[in-house]
Amino acid sequence: MKEQRKFERIKAVTFATVRDIHENSLLGFLGDLTPDGAMSVGEKPIEVDRDIELEIEFRGVTEIPGGRLRTPAHVTWCRLDEKSRYYFTGFEFLSLPEDLKPAIELLVARYRFDLNVPE
Repeated sequence: MKEQRKFERIKAVTFATVRDIHENSLLGFLGDLTPDGAMSVGEKPIEVDRDIELEIEFRGVTEIPGGRLRTPAHVTWCRLDEKSRYYFTGFEFLSLPEDLKPAIELLVARYRFDLNVPE
């Protein structure tokens, strides 16, 4: 698959929860973040090629109003990491407000670390 990423992938070191608002379900925890999308790490697979209403809760973060980022997102991929037995899932943000992109870039700089994503 051709790499289509516009921003460098940065892994987020935080225990930010990732939820599907409409299903009222925990999808996992934030694994990485860019202004274009995010990756969660969770215990269950997530159906690929569907749109969801995503919520990422950043505890103690003032850059995101209310500490919660809510945005429509598209599930682009989901892979099982055989070593850890966790599912890594990629989301593309569909209509993230422009005024939140600088806040996300600040969060990316604050919470970066190196995480092995299954190929």
